[in-house]
Amino acid sequence: MGYLSTPYGRRLVMIISCICGGVLVPAYVYTRSNALIISAFLEQFFVGGVWGPIPIHLSELTPPALRGLMVGFTYQLGNMVSSASATIQSVLGEKFPLPDSETGEKRFDYGKVFVIFMAVTWAYMCLGMLLGPEISREERDEEAQAAMQLYQLQRQGLNPEEVGQVRARLRKAEEGHSQEVKSGEIGKTAYTTTKQVAGSIAERV
Repeated sequence: MGYLSTPYGRRLVMIISCICGGVLVPAYVYTRSNALIISAFLEQFFVGGVWGPIPIHLSELTPPALRGLMVGFTYQLGNMVSSASATIQSVLGEKFPLPDSETGEKRFDYGKVFVIFMAVTWAYMCLGMLLGPEISREERDEEAQAAMQLYQLQRQGLNPEEVGQVRARLRKAEEGHSQEVKSGEIGKTAYTTTKQVAGSIAERV
C-alpha cells in the first residue's frame, strides 16, 4: 500500500485503507474460528496501508528544516496520548460484564471495547485525511529536482555559502524565464536549462 501511495496519492491510499480497515473490525474482533487468521491478516494489512505512508506524508508536509523534529515529535506525541489506552480499556470493559466463570471469576466482554477503540481510530484517521492537506505530485517532483541540484552542486566542491549563491541566481534566472513566457517573448531568446545554468554559475563561483 505504501508503494501505491506514490503514484496514486498518499491521502487516497490511506483513506481507502481506513474504510476497508473499519469494515473489517467486526470480523477481526468477533470471529471465533480459523477465519480469524484471514481477518487478522487483512486488518493488519490495512493498518500498514495507513501507518506505513504516514511518516513520508508528514515529511512532505513539513518544511525541510523541521522534518526530523516534526516526524519524531508527532510519533512520540502519539505514544504519550495512547499511554492511557490500557487504563481506559480496562475501565470501559467493566461496562460490558459477562457471566462469571465456573470458578466465580468475573469476566468482561473486551471484544466490544476493541470494536469501539478501533472504530473510533479508523473514523478520526479517515476524517483527518479528508480534511488535511497533501503535497501535489508536481511539488514532489520539484522538491526532488531541487535535492538533485543540491547534490550535484555539493559534488562540485561548493561550500554551503556558495551553494546558496548559486541557487539564488538559478531562482532569479528561472523567474526571468517565467516572465518571458508570460509576455510571449520566449521565441526571441534561447533559454538555458536549469542544469546548464547550474554548471556555468558553479564554475564562476
